[in-house]
Amino acid sequence: MSDAFPRYRCIGKGFCGTVWTANNRDAIKREDGGPGRSLTNDYAMHFRIIQGFYQYLHPKSLMIPQYRALIEPTIEAWWSLQLPRFPEKFEACRALVSERIPPIPRSASDQIVDRYCARNDKLASFVKKNKEDDDCLVRPLLGRRRNPSSANSSPPTRFFSLRNLQLHVDQMETSNSLPSDCSAASFVRRRVSLTKLTIA
Repeated sequence: MSDAFPRYRCIGKGFCGTVWTANNRDAIKREDGGPGRSLTNDYAMHFRIIQGFYQYLHPKSLMIPQYRALIEPTIEAWWSLQLPRFPEKFEACRALVSERIPPIPRSASDQIVDRYCARNDKLASFVKKNKEDDDCLVRPLLGRRRNPSSANSSPPTRFFSLRNLQLHVDQMETSNSLPSDCSAASFVRRRVSLTKLTIA
């Protein structure tokens, strides 16, 4: 694969599918996850929400990533060029091409690790050095708080990942809970995916 067409690398995965990038500007979400998920629905809802958002809020109050295209598995012209950039044995599927949300800088994500892996030094050290955790995204759970008793009595963390990191409102409100550039207020200045804003 030439430098002009580098291979895609996976930057996230879940029930909805996998997310890939090659140039750090665009992201490709493949519909290769669990049954019942629909990128077509995500695509349509994204534009419906944007339409309502710009109708009632100032356009610069939240930077929303642009959706470039919804690619069907039958579009041979696109897949003939892009499929070789994925790992071997991958097949064409429905895919959503969008602007990539920039990851949170390591200087900030390391502080998140220090807080939430405070009682597991070995895990904290691993996450800070793990290349995959360079792709740090915070998923703010707006309107959802943890149970106070469970939040205060939780056992030491055994598993932790900076990819698609879920943070509740009480965690974002806690003094010194997050670095200044990762606070709840900063989400209005960063590019935030509408699918990452969970309102409970």
